[in-house]
Order: sequence, then C-alpha cells, then structure tokens
Amino acid sequence: MIEITSAVLLALVKFGYDAIKDIRQSSKERREAGYKALQSLATAARKTEDYLKERRSGSPENRDTEGELASRWRAVAADFGRFNDDIAERFFIKAGYWDDPQQWTNEDVKKARIGLSQIRAEAEQLLRDNRGQ
Repeated sequence: MIEITSAVLLALVKFGYDAIKDIRQSSKERREAGYKALQSLATAARKTEDYLKERRSGSPENRDTEGELASRWRAVAADFGRFNDDIAERFFIKAGYWDDPQQWTNEDVKKARIGLSQIRAEAEQLLRDNRGQ
C-alpha cells in the first residue's frame, strides 16, 4: 500500500487555498466551478487520509471504502477537467488505483504520476502559470 502522510495532505490543502486566491479573480461561473473542484479535492483527500490511518492502525482492507474513494477521485477528475486535462486525467487514474490498489506498486504510482505530492506540485505550477486568466 502507498503511504500518504499528513504532511502531503496538508500540502494538498495549501494547494487548494492557493487555487481559491487565484479563482477569486475569475468569472463567477469559473469561480463556482473552481470552488466545487476544490471542495471535491479536499473531501477526497480527507477521506483518503482517514482510510489510510485506519489501515496503518491495523484495520483490514475495506473494498467498500476503496470503491468510495475511487468514486470520489473520479468526481475530482471530472471537476478539474475544466481547468487542466493532464491533472484531471491523473486524478482519473488515481481513481483507478483505488479500484484495485493491490495491483499497483510504488513504482507504478511514480510512472503514472499520481502520487499526491507530485500532483500537488504540478497543480501549484499550473496555478502560477494561469494567474489572472
């Protein structure tokens, strides 16, 4: 199983906060879509962290929870699709990870570029590149 630390998830929340600052300068429709994307991202990240904490404390795999996480990451992908196809696609792949996490190695995650810390860093770069649009 991939280890996701609280520090990584806190950095993801920072990405969300930075994105909100940029979105405030956009049209009302784009702001609303941005807030929805950020909300779905925060929810998926929080649910992911909660599940991984349970697993680290010794709880067995829960296929129902993993299915819920897959659905949540698909929603994130759909919400971010308006802003960046590459990041949206990787969120979709991340959903696929949660469909069957046992089939993925740490190397697979690196190659797919779906680790939370990598996605966060690239999303922050995207926001810097698109300021004022």
